[in-house]
Amino acid sequence: GMISLGGGLPNASLFPFKSLEFEVDDGKRLSLTESELRDALQYSNTPGMAPMLEFLEGLQEREHEKKKSEDWSVCVTTGSQEALSKAVDMLVGPEDTVLVDDPTYAGTLALMRPIGCNLMGVRCDGEGMVPEDLEKALETCKSNGVRPRVLYTVPTGQNPSGSTASDARKEKIYKI
Repeated sequence: GMISLGGGLPNASLFPFKSLEFEVDDGKRLSLTESELRDALQYSNTPGMAPMLEFLEGLQEREHEKKKSEDWSVCVTTGSQEALSKAVDMLVGPEDTVLVDDPTYAGTLALMRPIGCNLMGVRCDGEGMVPEDLEKALETCKSNGVRPRVLYTVPTGQNPSGSTASDARKEKIYKI
């Protein structure tokens, strides 16, 4: 006679909403039906809701000419910090060298420092990472027999500086 509350799906008939409608700045109205709203409020599979994943996979196929038969997948996160955490977990290990904007986002430092990687700051100016300083950092790494594992830079609205790189600056960084 015991009812387990340890896990499972809430009874969707108890959700207090029947529909939801939004109006965006341009006057367009978006609405969710009762069925769509129940799906949105309910727990979903860990990777995300199937229709959303299908849409995002289709977008990758169209925009980046990726074929679903290739070895790739979409990863949906709840925000930028979770996405950053997943990328760092996947790419960075102890003693890896990571080149970062100087200054860089405190959340990035909080993720990377406990790993034990070597953070190497690359000076930024009003347009973000300075290409000549990136070249110097790479030369220093090379002379010490180190190959950086990751370059972490935020070219648009960099935090904490607020800088945004011009297209010309981005091209210089990409070429390096």
